[in-house]
Amino acid sequence: VKLMEDPPETILKKMNESSNCSSSSKENLLVPNNSNEHDETLCKGCKRWNCPCGYECECANFCKCEAEALINSLPPTAADANLVNTQTIEVKIEGMTCSMCSQALTNAVRAMDGVIECHISAISGTGSISFKTDSNVTPDAIVEEIEDTGYGASLVRNNDESGEWDEEEEMLEKSNARQAAQVREKRSLFFHSLIAVVPIVFFTMILPYLLTCSNDDGDMGSGTKSGTDCFVEEIWAGTSVTPITILLTVLASYVQFYLGWPFYRSTFHSLARRSALGMDVLICVGTSAAYFYALILTLLLALDRDDNDGHESMDDQKHHGIHFFETSSVLISFVLLGHWLQASALSRTSGAIAKLVQLQPKTAILITPKNTEEMEQKSKSGKVQDDLALGTVEDGFDPGIHFYDEKEVSIKQIKPGDILKIVRGASIPCDCVVINGQLSVNESVMTGESIPTLKTPQNNSMCLGGTVCVEGLAFTRATNTGSNTALHQILNLIHAAQYNTPPIQSLADRISSIFVPTVVAVSLLTLVVWIIAGSTSVEDALLFAISVLVISCPCALGLAVPTAVMVGTGVGASHGVLVKDAAALQCAAGVRHVILDKTGTVTVGTPTVQTLIKCDGDDLGVSSPSEEWQVNDLLWFMAVLERNSEHPLARAIVDYAMTECEEYLKKFPLSQPMEGSFVAVTGKGASCRVVNAVGGGTTVHVAVGNRAFAKVLGIDLSERVHVEMSRLEELGQTAVFCAINERICAVIGIADAIRPDAKVAISYLAEKFNVKVWMVTGDNKRTAKAVASKIGIPEERLISEALPAAKVRIVQDLQDQGNAVVMVGDGINDS
Repeated sequence: VKLMEDPPETILKKMNESSNCSSSSKENLLVPNNSNEHDETLCKGCKRWNCPCGYECECANFCKCEAEALINSLPPTAADANLVNTQTIEVKIEGMTCSMCSQALTNAVRAMDGVIECHISAISGTGSISFKTDSNVTPDAIVEEIEDTGYGASLVRNNDESGEWDEEEEMLEKSNARQAAQVREKRSLFFHSLIAVVPIVFFTMILPYLLTCSNDDGDMGSGTKSGTDCFVEEIWAGTSVTPITILLTVLASYVQFYLGWPFYRSTFHSLARRSALGMDVLICVGTSAAYFYALILTLLLALDRDDNDGHESMDDQKHHGIHFFETSSVLISFVLLGHWLQASALSRTSGAIAKLVQLQPKTAILITPKNTEEMEQKSKSGKVQDDLALGTVEDGFDPGIHFYDEKEVSIKQIKPGDILKIVRGASIPCDCVVINGQLSVNESVMTGESIPTLKTPQNNSMCLGGTVCVEGLAFTRATNTGSNTALHQILNLIHAAQYNTPPIQSLADRISSIFVPTVVAVSLLTLVVWIIAGSTSVEDALLFAISVLVISCPCALGLAVPTAVMVGTGVGASHGVLVKDAAALQCAAGVRHVILDKTGTVTVGTPTVQTLIKCDGDDLGVSSPSEEWQVNDLLWFMAVLERNSEHPLARAIVDYAMTECEEYLKKFPLSQPMEGSFVAVTGKGASCRVVNAVGGGTTVHVAVGNRAFAKVLGIDLSERVHVEMSRLEELGQTAVFCAINERICAVIGIADAIRPDAKVAISYLAEKFNVKVWMVTGDNKRTAKAVASKIGIPEERLISEALPAAKVRIVQDLQDQGNAVVMVGDGINDS
């Protein structure tokens, strides 16, 4: 849905110019995410799942009556605004080889009545077209228009009026399959060209310099001949057309007309539709001129030699063996190599995006009311979900057993408001809020936080689709589904960035549009000037003119910028860098302030054990257990316990034990059985009874957790233990204890290790580019200060406990001072 007026001038601009427009109207301006008609795009609706207007749509951020009410409330300057339904399709286009191809197609599609926006990328070979649904434009009509311009086209994906995209993963699988086939095709063409080019280069550029022989019956004083001439004359003496000449002609013709046929076809279509001449035209003209020059020269030499009874004239000796077939063949081969490398880079980019799509599971556990009279009455009274508040998962309450049925369904069937069951180890299918139970969720793929986040009904915790539940069991209510989830918003941002063009691309396109005719004109001027000058022969003048064409063929103006944007956004996505706008890549050159997030950016994003303090006697003010446990013993007990947990802190302890006690674990493996059930309390710790392999088969109670877990177990922590745990927390570490038989044996500090190159990178930015580096994080002040001091960020440029809105304000404050700012983070809140 789009708010527009005729003539096409955005409502946003009108409203900003109007003094009668209230700020609330501006904030509620409803414009689709795929609109590129203005720089500012706002998407805010009533956010209700059900609307009195009865308009059914999947997007929770839109309802029709809200948009109509907004239109009616607009000031007089925007009285012509109306509600327009739009549809967006993506098409796969075959045959584009340069930016001029995409320019010609874009102009042709935009000329269609009803098309709102068109973005076509020659690099990816795809196009995104938005059009009015009430116009004569249809997806088939757009495909037909593209085919009429001389390119192949097929529909890749389509969104209907509800705005719901087709299956993303299925679309990407098809796209990846097409790109893999394209990579194989480009690679095959290049290697086929090598089969011909290698012999051509050998006979024309290598063999002549390997051997020489006398020109006159062994009289070296009368001159020498190249190795090619010697080889020919010794075997085929007196023959006007040698086998090497025939071989070079055949191989060069194969490269020129078979492998180079796509360039001829593209040139024909460009001339036929009288559109802008692209790089294919220049390649076609340049290679054809070099090929036919070599062919004509070869024929003339052969005919002239026949006229002289097999003896060479002085002109023959001047040009003998110079066929120039290698020029056109090598050039086409290099162009084919570039196409292969370009297709390979695009394929890797799509692979990085596909990994993001695969984060979302294909199924979910849907909770539905049992078909009983009691539930029907509750449904009528609107209390069908009240049972979810009767107890907690920790109390053994399971609505799926007592009141509801469980059913595994496709995520396509999930709608906002549905109740979903999330179990340990499962990927969360969509954005949702916890309404019963507790979850410990690993959100590192979305927010960059290495420590799992506790989700409870009390804090109205939002769970993001694609994240993983590492511990706990909970029931959640779906909020955003399908293309409205945070994960899909990331995909849409990457997708839009790849179609987006930076300002420098516009300059490159303008130059490219006149580049081909300019080169042809300069080539003709070169020919005329050399002929008029009379200081050289016509053959040499023609050779100079052809050189101008050939040298200009592999122009990078039209492809360099889009290739950089395409590859940069894909590689960035695989490394957690989200490029929203291609213009940002160009603006980065003027950056003087860099804001860094902490977790996953300055740190590695994986917690590791940093400190282990063993309790010997009363070192920490506690009584030692009867056994005198050694460090290896304690690590073994903790590893046996924590190997049953998927919590990142547990994995850190297990990894530390396996590294520090490698020889010890060979004697006492971690496969020791446990007696009694493994108990894990979400957000607190874990405990169990372990068979003591060291102590002759006795059992001990092992517990690892935080202060809250000590209260659950009834373990009193002495003041010294509190002091040590606080000291570790001052260093930015998560402090946990290890207790055996309910007595403290050790205190462990676990932290997200700082990246080894973080301090060097920050110092390099400051010294080399005079960039001021900030660290803005949501972590507590104590942890943030400890990390900042280690990487060289002064306290005045450190901001902790910052929510996303606070991060935005910090960036805006720096921008208001006229600074270009870079925000570096690996989470959605950072984007």
